Amino acid sequence: MSAEILEEDILSIFETDRLSVRPLTDADLSGYTEMQSDPEVMHYTLSNAMDAKECRTDLTHVMKQYDVPGNALRILAVTRKSDRHWMGTCILSEKEPGVLEAGYRLRREFWQQGYGTEVFEGLLHHAFVVMKSDRVVAETDIRNTASRKIIEKKMHFESEFYNTDLDSVDRLYGVSSEEYGLSMPPEPVQ
Repeated sequence: MSAEILEEDILSIFETDRLSVRPLTDADLSGYTEMQSDPEVMHYTLSNAMDAKECRTDLTHVMKQYDVPGNALRILAVTRKSDRHWMGTCILSEKEPGVLEAGYRLRREFWQQGYGTEVFEGLLHHAFVVMKSDRVVAETDIRNTASRKIIEKKMHFESEFYNTDLDSVDRLYGVSSEEYGLSMPPEPVQ
Protein backbone atom coordinates (compact mmCIF):
# COMPACT_ATOMS: atom_id res chain seq x y z
CA MET A 1 0.00 0.00 0.00
CA SER A 2 1.49 3.36 -1.01
CA ALA A 3 0.93 6.47 1.03
CA GLU A 4 -0.38 9.46 -0.91
CA ILE A 5 1.58 12.64 -0.29
CA LEU A 6 -0.78 15.52 0.32
CA GLU A 7 0.27 19.08 -0.44
CA GLU A 8 -0.30 20.12 3.16
CA ASP A 9 2.31 17.52 4.18
CA ILE A 10 5.01 19.25 2.10
CA LEU A 11 6.88 22.12 3.65
CA SER A 12 6.98 25.36 1.72
CA ILE A 13 10.35 26.67 0.59
CA PHE A 14 8.93 30.19 0.91
CA GLU A 15 5.61 32.01 0.94
CA THR A 16 4.38 35.42 -0.16
CA ASP A 17 1.09 37.11 0.74
CA ARG A 18 -0.89 34.94 -1.68
CA LEU A 19 1.50 32.21 -2.82
CA SER A 20 3.30 29.17 -1.49
CA VAL A 21 6.39 27.72 -3.19
CA ARG A 22 7.28 24.08 -2.54
CA PRO A 23 8.91 21.06 -4.20
CA LEU A 24 6.98 19.42 -7.04
CA THR A 25 5.22 16.09 -6.43
CA ASP A 26 3.43 13.48 -8.54
CA ALA A 27 0.15 15.11 -7.48
CA ASP A 28 1.14 18.16 -9.58
CA LEU A 29 0.93 16.26 -12.88
CA SER A 30 -2.47 17.61 -13.93
CA GLY A 31 -1.57 21.27 -13.49
CA TYR A 32 1.94 20.70 -14.83
CA THR A 33 0.51 19.06 -17.96
CA GLU A 34 -1.98 21.88 -18.46
CA MET A 35 0.81 24.45 -18.26
CA GLN A 36 3.44 22.59 -20.29
CA SER A 37 0.98 21.66 -23.05
CA ASP A 38 -0.20 25.25 -23.59
CA PRO A 39 1.56 26.72 -26.67
CA GLU A 40 1.10 30.30 -25.38
CA VAL A 41 2.74 29.49 -22.04
CA MET A 42 5.60 27.67 -23.74
CA HIS A 43 6.14 30.28 -26.47
CA TYR A 44 9.19 31.97 -24.90
CA THR A 45 10.76 28.85 -23.38
CA LEU A 46 13.35 26.30 -24.47
CA SER A 47 10.61 23.70 -24.97
CA ASN A 48 7.69 23.36 -27.30
CA ALA A 49 4.27 22.50 -25.91
CA MET A 50 4.38 18.92 -24.62
CA ASP A 51 1.90 16.07 -24.80
CA ALA A 52 0.76 14.23 -21.66
CA LYS A 53 3.45 11.53 -21.90
CA GLU A 54 6.21 14.10 -22.34
CA CYS A 55 4.90 16.05 -19.33
CA ARG A 56 4.94 12.93 -17.15
CA THR A 57 8.52 12.17 -18.21
CA ASP A 58 9.60 15.78 -17.69
CA LEU A 59 7.99 16.08 -14.25
CA THR A 60 9.61 12.81 -13.14
CA HIS A 61 13.00 14.06 -14.36
CA VAL A 62 12.60 17.39 -12.54
CA MET A 63 11.65 15.68 -9.27
CA LYS A 64 14.61 13.26 -9.51
CA GLN A 65 16.94 16.28 -9.64
CA TYR A 66 16.02 17.08 -6.02
CA ASP A 67 18.04 14.04 -4.94
CA VAL A 68 21.14 14.72 -7.05
CA PRO A 69 23.98 15.90 -4.80
CA GLY A 70 25.20 19.35 -5.79
CA ASN A 71 22.34 19.90 -8.22
CA ALA A 72 22.05 23.63 -8.86
CA LEU A 73 18.67 23.43 -10.61
CA ARG A 74 15.57 23.62 -8.43
CA ILE A 75 12.23 23.84 -10.23
CA LEU A 76 9.48 24.35 -7.66
CA ALA A 77 5.68 24.41 -7.61
CA VAL A 78 3.80 27.68 -7.12
CA THR A 79 0.39 27.31 -5.45
CA ARG A 80 -2.21 29.79 -4.25
CA LYS A 81 -2.35 29.74 -0.44
CA SER A 82 -6.08 30.43 -0.19
CA ASP A 83 -7.16 27.21 -1.96
CA ARG A 84 -3.89 25.36 -2.76
CA HIS A 85 -4.64 25.73 -6.49
CA TRP A 86 -1.62 24.75 -8.62
CA MET A 87 -0.50 27.82 -10.57
CA GLY A 88 2.89 27.11 -12.12
CA THR A 89 6.58 26.74 -11.45
CA CYS A 90 9.52 28.88 -10.46
CA ILE A 91 13.25 28.37 -10.35
CA LEU A 92 16.40 29.51 -8.64
CA SER A 93 19.36 28.02 -10.48
CA GLU A 94 23.02 28.55 -9.67
CA LYS A 95 24.76 30.12 -12.67
CA GLU A 96 28.10 30.36 -10.90
CA PRO A 97 29.15 30.56 -7.24
CA GLY A 98 27.20 33.37 -5.57
CA VAL A 99 25.03 34.05 -8.64
CA LEU A 100 21.51 32.66 -9.02
CA GLU A 101 19.18 32.86 -12.00
CA ALA A 102 15.51 33.45 -11.15
CA GLY A 103 12.56 32.53 -13.33
CA TYR A 104 8.93 31.55 -13.24
CA ARG A 105 6.19 30.12 -15.46
CA LEU A 106 2.49 30.42 -14.71
CA ARG A 107 -0.57 28.82 -16.23
CA ARG A 108 -2.32 31.28 -18.53
CA GLU A 109 -5.37 31.63 -16.27
CA PHE A 110 -3.09 33.35 -13.71
CA TRP A 111 -1.57 35.94 -16.04
CA GLN A 112 -2.25 39.65 -15.53
CA GLN A 113 -3.25 39.30 -11.86
CA GLY A 114 0.00 40.30 -10.16
CA TYR A 115 1.07 36.71 -9.44
CA GLY A 116 4.16 36.95 -11.69
CA THR A 117 5.38 40.01 -9.82
CA GLU A 118 4.64 38.39 -6.47
CA VAL A 119 6.48 35.15 -7.18
CA PHE A 120 9.44 37.02 -8.72
CA GLU A 121 9.73 39.26 -5.64
CA GLY A 122 9.51 36.14 -3.47
CA LEU A 123 12.33 34.52 -5.45
CA LEU A 124 14.54 37.58 -4.99
CA HIS A 125 13.83 37.74 -1.26
CA HIS A 126 14.58 34.03 -0.86
CA ALA A 127 17.75 34.28 -2.96
CA PHE A 128 19.20 37.21 -1.02
CA VAL A 129 17.84 36.83 2.50
CA VAL A 130 17.73 33.04 2.89
CA MET A 131 20.28 31.75 0.38
CA LYS A 132 22.65 34.72 0.87
CA SER A 133 23.29 35.08 -2.86
CA ASP A 134 25.61 37.87 -4.00
CA ARG A 135 23.70 38.48 -7.19
CA VAL A 136 20.57 37.36 -9.05
CA VAL A 137 20.05 37.48 -12.81
CA ALA A 138 17.09 36.86 -15.10
CA GLU A 139 16.77 36.49 -18.87
CA THR A 140 13.77 37.02 -21.11
CA ASP A 141 12.94 37.28 -24.79
CA ILE A 142 12.59 40.96 -25.74
CA ARG A 143 9.13 40.18 -27.18
CA ASN A 144 7.91 38.91 -23.79
CA THR A 145 6.78 42.35 -22.62
CA ALA A 146 4.85 41.09 -19.59
CA SER A 147 7.91 39.37 -18.11
CA ARG A 148 10.18 42.26 -19.05
CA LYS A 149 7.94 44.67 -17.11
CA ILE A 150 8.05 42.44 -14.02
CA ILE A 151 11.83 41.98 -14.17
CA GLU A 152 12.50 45.66 -14.84
CA LYS A 153 10.72 46.61 -11.60
CA LYS A 154 13.44 44.89 -9.53
CA MET A 155 16.52 44.54 -11.77
CA HIS A 156 18.55 46.65 -14.12
CA PHE A 157 19.22 45.93 -17.79
CA GLU A 158 22.69 44.51 -18.43
CA SER A 159 22.85 43.27 -22.00
CA GLU A 160 20.98 42.12 -25.06
CA PHE A 161 22.11 39.04 -26.96
CA TYR A 162 21.05 36.56 -29.59
CA ASN A 163 19.85 33.32 -27.99
CA THR A 164 20.71 30.54 -30.43
CA ASP A 165 18.67 27.97 -28.47
CA LEU A 166 15.47 29.99 -28.89
CA ASP A 167 16.34 31.83 -32.11
CA SER A 168 15.48 35.07 -30.34
CA VAL A 169 16.97 38.26 -28.99
CA ASP A 170 17.04 38.08 -25.19
CA ARG A 171 17.80 40.56 -22.46
CA LEU A 172 19.85 39.86 -19.36
CA TYR A 173 18.95 41.70 -16.17
CA GLY A 174 20.64 41.63 -12.79
CA VAL A 175 20.64 42.95 -9.25
CA SER A 176 23.28 42.64 -6.53
CA SER A 177 22.60 41.93 -2.88
CA GLU A 178 23.65 45.51 -2.09
CA GLU A 179 21.23 46.97 -4.65
CA TYR A 180 18.46 44.69 -3.41
CA GLY A 181 19.11 45.74 0.19
CA LEU A 182 18.75 49.39 -0.76
CA SER A 183 15.33 48.73 -2.28
CA MET A 184 14.04 46.79 0.73
CA PRO A 185 11.94 48.58 3.33
CA PRO A 186 13.75 49.11 6.64
CA GLU A 187 13.31 46.51 9.37
CA PRO A 188 10.64 47.47 11.92
CA VAL A 189 12.04 48.94 15.12
CA GLN A 190 11.58 46.62 18.09
